[in-house]
Amino acid sequence: MQRLRFWSPIINHYIELSLGVLTLYAFWLRLDRLTEEGLWFDEGLSVIWARRSLPALLSTSVYEDIHPPLHYLLLHFWMLVAGQSEFAVRFLSVVLGLLLVPLTFALVRELYAADTPARWKLLAAGAAGLVGLSPFLVYYSRETRMYALLIVLSTAMLWALLHATRTASRRAWIAYAFLLALSLYTHYSALLLLVITVAFALVLGREIACRWVRYTGIAMLLYSPWLPAVYLQATRFIRTPDFYPGELEVSTTLASFATAALPSVAPALSLGLLAALLVLLGGRLVRQVQLGLASAQRESLILMAGVLPVALLALVMTRVPKFEVRYAIIAIVPLYISLVIGLAALISGYAHQRLLLLILLLVGAIVTLGSQNVSVGNDLPGVDRRREDARGLSAYLSANVRPNDAILLVDDTPYAFQYYYRGQALWYGLHVGFDFELAAQKLNEILAIRPQRIWLAQWRPNWGDPTDMVVTELRRVGREVPVNQKFHNFGLRAFDIETFGQAVKATPTPTISFYADFAGGLSLQGYEP
Repeated sequence: MQRLRFWSPIINHYIELSLGVLTLYAFWLRLDRLTEEGLWFDEGLSVIWARRSLPALLSTSVYEDIHPPLHYLLLHFWMLVAGQSEFAVRFLSVVLGLLLVPLTFALVRELYAADTPARWKLLAAGAAGLVGLSPFLVYYSRETRMYALLIVLSTAMLWALLHATRTASRRAWIAYAFLLALSLYTHYSALLLLVITVAFALVLGREIACRWVRYTGIAMLLYSPWLPAVYLQATRFIRTPDFYPGELEVSTTLASFATAALPSVAPALSLGLLAALLVLLGGRLVRQVQLGLASAQRESLILMAGVLPVALLALVMTRVPKFEVRYAIIAIVPLYISLVIGLAALISGYAHQRLLLLILLLVGAIVTLGSQNVSVGNDLPGVDRRREDARGLSAYLSANVRPNDAILLVDDTPYAFQYYYRGQALWYGLHVGFDFELAAQKLNEILAIRPQRIWLAQWRPNWGDPTDMVVTELRRVGREVPVNQKFHNFGLRAFDIETFGQAVKATPTPTISFYADFAGGLSLQGYEP
């Protein structure tokens, strides 16, 4: 106990200073080389849509997108003030991501409001350090998308709910309702928060559950104007999915998420460490809840917020086999807090040495995560840091296309290209899939302007043009010329057009047949149009 009394004043005195230093370092991590790479497809989409008029923006969000509109609206007004440069549009996410550091500290402080300052300050500083230096969160704090806003709102909502259930403050309950509604207006994964919060309210008893119903009802009332748009987006998405296909295995999904949280550890080991700590924490919470300890009930909210989104998303994605780690981003902050609590529980039996051990473990974890931001380069597990080079592609085409050329983007991904492109040639977008009628119509439209050269920019061609129809038809009417420039995740090809009189047909009729007979009765038959 003497060592505990020795360390407590030191922790109380220096924890605020360390939080300030940590916040500054987290800010530097998010600003460092912010514009080293250009905007990728999703970021370009955000900027192009957000700079439209408000009626056009809302219409676009309803009829073309699959996300709620809050981030686009916020970005719209941000760009009116800050401009539309790469730095300006990404800096909004930097600011939002930086807020997570003090917000995490405040969340842990509220979680242990009845505990001794030395303990909660150490736990809060450890959790804030993991959040501030997490390469996964640093990445999404540098991207012009809604994920930084989503995680800030969802974390603030957890704080408001904990504060409301502890103090019965009406203001806190109202804040909870508004933050929940804003989270739902940001991303549909926030629907998972409803499952988490109702489970927490039921743990706390009937009175809290009744208040939860009342103020969650207010949140849903605030969200109700968007429900018709949700229906329109869902029906369009089910009828014509506009995402490229992926694969999903539960073990791979969980390992990817675990590795994003602990990037310096091998996937299997990181998943095992997370599982072990969470099981330890879960077992501890069950025992403490049985004893009626209020702190265990409050800790259960954080544990559920860190585990349930990943589990529920893995279940949902079995219906739509495509998973990205960012889909479960609302679970990252509660997961880091749960890890800190789990570490504290793990070493709680060491009595007078537990604070020193916890300090050493947390410092080691924070230093490791910080070094990952510097050394990991483009190989961060769980995150594809290097996106397609739309900036380089657009710059090359702007400098090399002639006014009588044409540019064809396959897949139809014009947004980042549109943000950068300054050339004089007309450009067109086309998603072929298996709609050969549409593809033939678009190719004939381009050929009708009699371009001297057609530049073909390919992005995910296995999804955009799986049968290679465009290349086949361009070779039929022209001659391919070499392009010696390479762009990450983009293919660029050029065709000098020599024949304008032959229309592209969706299903051309073959005129010349070829036969080849092989031993064993095997034969091959082909056609040349």
